[in-house]
Amino acid sequence: MQNPYLPYPVRIDEIITETEDKNLKTFKFVFLDPKDEEKFAYKAGQFAELSVTGKGEIPIGIASSPTEKGFVKFTVNKVGLVSTYLHSMKVGDIMGLRGPLGNSYPWETLEGKSVVIIGGKIAACQLAEFLVKRGRKVTIVDEEETFGEGLVPERKNRLLYWFGKKGVTILTGVTCEEITNEGLTVRTRTGERLTLAADAIIPATPLLPNTAVAETIRGKVSEVHLIGDCENPRLIVDAVAGGWKVARDL
Repeated sequence: MQNPYLPYPVRIDEIITETEDKNLKTFKFVFLDPKDEEKFAYKAGQFAELSVTGKGEIPIGIASSPTEKGFVKFTVNKVGLVSTYLHSMKVGDIMGLRGPLGNSYPWETLEGKSVVIIGGKIAACQLAEFLVKRGRKVTIVDEEETFGEGLVPERKNRLLYWFGKKGVTILTGVTCEEITNEGLTVRTRTGERLTLAADAIIPATPLLPNTAVAETIRGKVSEVHLIGDCENPRLIVDAVAGGWKVARDL
Protein backbone atom coordinates (compact mmCIF):
# COMPACT_ATOMS: atom_id res chain seq x y z
CA MET A 1 0.00 0.00 0.00
CA GLN A 2 1.34 3.43 -0.98
CA ASN A 3 2.24 5.67 1.96
CA PRO A 4 -0.17 8.64 1.55
CA TYR A 5 2.45 10.98 3.02
CA LEU A 6 5.16 9.96 0.56
CA PRO A 7 5.13 12.01 -2.67
CA TYR A 8 5.73 10.50 -6.10
CA PRO A 9 8.85 11.92 -7.81
CA VAL A 10 7.99 13.83 -10.99
CA ARG A 11 9.90 15.86 -13.58
CA ILE A 12 8.74 19.20 -14.98
CA ASP A 13 8.22 18.48 -18.67
CA GLU A 14 6.67 21.79 -19.80
CA ILE A 15 5.77 25.20 -18.36
CA ILE A 16 3.07 27.39 -19.94
CA THR A 17 2.62 31.03 -18.90
CA GLU A 18 -1.14 31.64 -18.76
CA THR A 19 -1.37 35.38 -17.96
CA GLU A 20 0.33 38.54 -19.13
CA ASP A 21 1.71 39.33 -15.66
CA LYS A 22 3.32 35.84 -15.65
CA ASN A 23 1.88 35.10 -12.20
CA LEU A 24 -0.19 32.14 -13.44
CA LYS A 25 1.60 29.16 -14.96
CA THR A 26 0.59 25.65 -15.95
CA PHE A 27 3.12 22.92 -15.11
CA LYS A 28 3.16 19.62 -16.98
CA PHE A 29 4.67 16.83 -14.86
CA VAL A 30 5.89 13.40 -15.95
CA PHE A 31 6.30 10.60 -13.42
CA LEU A 32 9.84 9.26 -13.14
CA ASP A 33 8.44 5.77 -12.57
CA PRO A 34 5.61 4.77 -14.99
CA LYS A 35 4.15 2.58 -12.22
CA ASP A 36 3.61 5.70 -10.11
CA GLU A 37 1.38 7.14 -12.82
CA GLU A 38 -0.82 4.04 -12.57
CA LYS A 39 -1.04 4.49 -8.80
CA PHE A 40 -1.90 8.18 -9.23
CA ALA A 41 -5.33 7.33 -10.66
CA TYR A 42 -7.36 10.53 -10.29
CA LYS A 43 -10.83 11.73 -11.21
CA ALA A 44 -11.98 15.15 -12.39
CA GLY A 45 -12.28 17.61 -9.51
CA GLN A 46 -9.60 16.13 -7.29
CA PHE A 47 -6.42 17.89 -6.17
CA ALA A 48 -2.91 16.98 -5.09
CA GLU A 49 -0.12 18.34 -2.92
CA LEU A 50 2.80 19.75 -4.93
CA SER A 51 5.87 19.03 -2.83
CA VAL A 52 9.14 20.97 -3.11
CA THR A 53 12.02 19.70 -0.96
CA GLY A 54 13.04 22.23 1.67
CA LYS A 55 10.11 24.55 0.88
CA GLY A 56 6.92 22.68 1.69
CA GLU A 57 3.70 21.65 -0.04
CA ILE A 58 0.74 23.42 -1.62
CA PRO A 59 -2.71 21.97 -2.48
CA ILE A 60 -3.53 22.56 -6.15
CA GLY A 61 -6.42 21.30 -8.28
CA ILE A 62 -5.51 18.95 -11.13
CA ALA A 63 -5.83 20.81 -14.44
CA SER A 64 -5.43 17.89 -16.84
CA SER A 65 -8.02 15.29 -17.79
CA PRO A 66 -7.96 11.72 -16.45
CA THR A 67 -8.26 10.65 -20.09
CA GLU A 68 -4.89 12.26 -20.89
CA LYS A 69 -2.08 9.79 -20.29
CA GLY A 70 1.66 10.14 -19.76
CA PHE A 71 1.50 13.36 -17.76
CA VAL A 72 -0.48 15.44 -15.26
CA LYS A 73 -0.98 19.22 -15.25
CA PHE A 74 -1.46 21.84 -12.54
CA THR A 75 -2.13 25.56 -12.95
CA VAL A 76 -0.43 27.49 -10.15
CA ASN A 77 -0.80 31.12 -9.08
CA LYS A 78 2.35 32.75 -7.65
CA VAL A 79 1.39 33.94 -4.15
CA GLY A 80 3.39 32.27 -1.39
CA LEU A 81 6.72 30.65 -0.58
CA VAL A 82 6.19 27.32 -2.34
CA SER A 83 4.36 28.67 -5.39
CA THR A 84 6.94 31.44 -5.83
CA TYR A 85 9.77 28.92 -5.73
CA LEU A 86 7.89 26.63 -8.11
CA HIS A 87 7.55 29.51 -10.58
CA SER A 88 11.35 29.85 -10.55
CA MET A 89 11.90 26.17 -11.40
CA LYS A 90 12.79 25.07 -14.91
CA VAL A 91 11.88 22.29 -17.32
CA GLY A 92 13.75 19.18 -16.24
CA ASP A 93 13.69 19.95 -12.51
CA ILE A 94 12.54 17.20 -10.13
CA MET A 95 9.96 17.60 -7.36
CA GLY A 96 7.19 15.63 -5.63
CA LEU A 97 3.49 14.99 -6.16
CA ARG A 98 1.26 13.59 -3.40
CA GLY A 99 -2.31 12.42 -3.92
CA PRO A 100 -4.80 12.36 -5.51
CA LEU A 101 -6.92 13.90 -2.75
CA GLY A 102 -10.47 15.18 -2.30
CA ASN A 103 -13.79 14.31 -3.88
CA SER A 104 -14.45 14.20 -7.63
CA TYR A 105 -17.15 15.71 -9.83
CA PRO A 106 -20.04 13.43 -10.92
CA TRP A 107 -19.40 14.28 -14.59
CA GLU A 108 -21.09 11.07 -15.75
CA THR A 109 -24.44 12.73 -15.01
CA LEU A 110 -23.68 15.28 -17.76
CA GLU A 111 -22.32 12.84 -20.33
CA GLY A 112 -23.43 13.73 -23.85
CA LYS A 113 -25.46 16.70 -22.62
CA SER A 114 -25.43 20.41 -23.42
CA VAL A 115 -23.92 22.90 -20.98
CA VAL A 116 -24.16 26.70 -20.92
CA ILE A 117 -21.37 28.52 -19.09
CA ILE A 118 -22.06 32.06 -17.85
CA GLY A 119 -18.83 34.07 -17.97
CA GLY A 120 -16.01 34.51 -20.44
CA LYS A 121 -12.84 35.01 -18.40
CA ILE A 122 -10.01 32.54 -17.85
CA ALA A 123 -11.93 30.29 -15.42
CA ALA A 124 -14.85 29.94 -17.85
CA CYS A 125 -12.49 29.18 -20.73
CA GLN A 126 -10.69 26.47 -18.81
CA LEU A 127 -14.00 24.96 -17.68
CA ALA A 128 -15.29 24.97 -21.26
CA GLU A 129 -12.15 23.24 -22.50
CA PHE A 130 -12.47 20.68 -19.71
CA LEU A 131 -16.10 19.89 -20.58
CA VAL A 132 -15.60 19.72 -24.35
CA LYS A 133 -12.86 17.14 -23.86
CA ARG A 134 -15.46 15.04 -22.05
CA GLY A 135 -17.99 15.12 -24.87
CA ARG A 136 -20.25 17.95 -23.74
CA LYS A 137 -21.80 20.45 -26.14
CA VAL A 138 -20.77 23.81 -24.71
CA THR A 139 -22.07 27.36 -25.13
CA ILE A 140 -20.31 30.29 -23.45
CA VAL A 141 -22.16 33.56 -22.78
CA ASP A 142 -20.72 36.74 -21.30
CA GLU A 143 -22.04 40.26 -20.73
CA GLU A 144 -18.63 41.71 -21.60
CA GLU A 145 -17.74 42.43 -25.22
CA THR A 146 -14.24 41.04 -24.75
CA PHE A 147 -13.53 37.35 -24.23
CA GLY A 148 -10.79 35.37 -22.53
CA GLU A 149 -9.56 37.95 -20.05
CA GLY A 150 -6.65 36.55 -18.06
CA LEU A 151 -5.30 34.37 -20.88
CA VAL A 152 -2.06 35.31 -22.59
CA PRO A 153 -2.68 36.24 -26.28
CA GLU A 154 -1.02 33.12 -27.70
CA ARG A 155 -2.98 30.79 -25.43
CA LYS A 156 -6.21 32.70 -26.14
CA ASN A 157 -5.76 32.47 -29.92
CA ARG A 158 -5.02 28.74 -29.77
CA LEU A 159 -8.02 28.12 -27.53
CA LEU A 160 -10.40 30.13 -29.73
CA TYR A 161 -9.24 28.17 -32.78
CA TRP A 162 -9.76 24.90 -30.89
CA PHE A 163 -13.22 26.01 -29.70
CA GLY A 164 -14.16 26.72 -33.32
CA LYS A 165 -13.09 23.23 -34.41
CA LYS A 166 -15.05 21.65 -31.57
CA GLY A 167 -18.27 23.57 -32.23
CA VAL A 168 -18.26 25.70 -29.07
CA THR A 169 -20.70 28.63 -29.36
CA ILE A 170 -19.47 31.93 -27.89
CA LEU A 171 -21.88 34.82 -27.32
CA THR A 172 -20.47 38.10 -25.96
CA GLY A 173 -22.22 41.35 -25.14
CA VAL A 174 -25.41 39.59 -24.06
CA THR A 175 -27.59 40.08 -21.00
CA CYS A 176 -28.71 37.03 -19.03
CA GLU A 177 -32.42 37.41 -18.24
CA GLU A 178 -33.88 34.13 -17.02
CA ILE A 179 -33.15 30.51 -16.23
CA THR A 180 -35.97 28.11 -17.00
CA ASN A 181 -36.42 24.37 -17.38
CA GLU A 182 -35.63 24.83 -21.07
CA GLY A 183 -32.34 26.64 -20.53
CA LEU A 184 -30.93 30.16 -20.30
CA THR A 185 -32.71 33.15 -21.84
CA VAL A 186 -30.45 35.98 -22.98
CA ARG A 187 -30.86 39.26 -24.85
CA THR A 188 -28.29 40.07 -27.51
CA ARG A 189 -26.71 43.47 -28.16
CA THR A 190 -29.25 43.95 -31.00
CA GLY A 191 -32.19 43.33 -28.64
CA GLU A 192 -32.95 39.82 -29.86
CA ARG A 193 -34.21 37.46 -27.16
CA LEU A 194 -32.82 33.92 -27.32
CA THR A 195 -33.33 30.81 -25.22
CA LEU A 196 -30.26 28.62 -25.15
CA ALA A 197 -31.26 25.00 -24.54
CA ALA A 198 -29.20 23.42 -21.78
CA ASP A 199 -29.17 20.37 -19.56
CA ALA A 200 -26.93 22.26 -17.12
CA ILE A 201 -26.05 25.91 -16.54
CA ILE A 202 -22.78 26.68 -14.77
CA PRO A 203 -21.90 30.20 -13.56
CA ALA A 204 -18.19 31.01 -13.91
CA THR A 205 -18.36 34.72 -13.23
CA PRO A 206 -15.96 36.60 -10.91
CA LEU A 207 -16.89 36.37 -7.24
CA LEU A 208 -17.36 39.39 -4.97
CA PRO A 209 -15.99 39.66 -1.43
CA ASN A 210 -18.46 39.65 1.47
CA THR A 211 -17.21 41.89 4.30
CA ALA A 212 -20.52 42.06 6.18
CA VAL A 213 -19.31 40.18 9.27
CA ALA A 214 -16.09 42.18 9.44
CA GLU A 215 -18.00 45.46 9.26
CA THR A 216 -20.33 44.48 12.10
CA ILE A 217 -17.41 44.00 14.51
CA ARG A 218 -15.20 46.82 13.25
CA GLY A 219 -14.79 49.35 16.07
CA LYS A 220 -15.88 46.80 18.68
CA VAL A 221 -12.51 45.05 18.78
CA SER A 222 -9.00 46.43 18.62
CA GLU A 223 -8.12 45.01 15.21
CA VAL A 224 -9.95 43.42 12.28
CA HIS A 225 -7.99 41.62 9.56
CA LEU A 226 -9.50 40.22 6.35
CA ILE A 227 -8.12 37.13 4.65
CA GLY A 228 -9.43 34.65 2.12
CA ASP A 229 -12.59 35.22 0.09
CA CYS A 230 -13.93 37.99 2.33
CA GLU A 231 -10.92 40.07 1.26
CA ASN A 232 -10.70 39.07 -2.38
CA PRO A 233 -12.03 35.75 -3.79
CA ARG A 234 -9.05 33.85 -5.12
CA LEU A 235 -7.40 30.46 -4.58
CA ILE A 236 -6.78 28.44 -1.41
CA VAL A 237 -3.08 29.26 -1.57
CA ASP A 238 -3.96 32.97 -1.60
CA ALA A 239 -5.98 32.57 1.60
CA VAL A 240 -3.11 30.67 3.22
CA ALA A 241 -0.65 33.38 2.13
CA GLY A 242 -2.96 36.09 3.48
CA GLY A 243 -3.26 34.37 6.85
CA TRP A 244 0.52 33.93 7.01
CA LYS A 245 1.08 37.62 6.27
CA VAL A 246 -1.40 38.77 8.93
CA ALA A 247 0.12 36.39 11.53
CA ARG A 248 3.60 37.66 10.68
CA ASP A 249 2.59 41.29 11.06
CA LEU A 250 0.77 40.88 14.37
